[in-house]
Amino acid sequence: MASIRESWRYLTLSTLLSPLAPPTRAGDLARRLATDVLPERLAGRLPDTAHAASAHDARALGGTPARIGGARAVQRDATTCGSAALVHLAALGDPELVRWIEDGTAPASPRPEVPDVAGRVDLVASGMELTDPDRRFDAAQRVVKSATSRRAIGPVGWPEGLGTPPWTAARQARFPGVSYRVAPVDDRTARGAAVLAAVHAATTAGIPVPLYTSGDLGRGLRFAVPRHVVLALPQGTDDDAASGRSARPGAPSLTIYEPSRGLTHVVALADLLARTSPLKALGSWSHVVAALLPRPAA
Repeated sequence: MASIRESWRYLTLSTLLSPLAPPTRAGDLARRLATDVLPERLAGRLPDTAHAASAHDARALGGTPARIGGARAVQRDATTCGSAALVHLAALGDPELVRWIEDGTAPASPRPEVPDVAGRVDLVASGMELTDPDRRFDAAQRVVKSATSRRAIGPVGWPEGLGTPPWTAARQARFPGVSYRVAPVDDRTARGAAVLAAVHAATTAGIPVPLYTSGDLGRGLRFAVPRHVVLALPQGTDDDAASGRSARPGAPSLTIYEPSRGLTHVVALADLLARTSPLKALGSWSHVVAALLPRPAA
């Protein structure tokens, strides 16, 4: 009986949702991405958004500082972790967005993260002058937050105080050659392990993947639902070298951008399975409970 009670402590909402989702096969995803996401669509387009610290600095900070176009990639408030992750995701595939954040140069065509004329007027009216990279990164988060809050449940909006729901994040997520779908993760099951393996396959193919994290029933029902958003970065970024990838040499791992502190962390894939304690890379939550998996765009 004690072991049953102990098992219940680590249940999350995804424990219920995961069996209802179609099975995920990492090998199939990797083949589809390699075949259908044409390399020429990505070649020469992916900007270097991370300005890696030295390995010594990374250890001192507990992670590598993340920067986008010179901006510190930190979420602007307690509800914009998803917005920051989505801006970072878009920037990884869009040099013009990075340049706008860096020096204010307007992209050649509208970008979902860049405020339009009316949006800029509203920002200025609210006291936000877009005078430096940090302010432009903040403004991009505000634009994305507004977009993901619209039409969340049919025509009904999502309360902005509740952050970003996974399904509107998948709708808003933008990277060349792919669209995204929500896949629940129960890290105590083979299905959950398969989804995390698919995340690794995607990042190995150069495609970032947003991850939702949470606590579990051991801390109460309100902690067992998605509480935070982080971003698994493409493999081979400068952050990998700075962080040293020393935790488990040779083992599959993810480089994860955590927006509340604006740091990236390298985490062994195995360390995301059957977790029972918080992890800094997950925003000090215990579990990955959903992934926005990429698929070749129609």
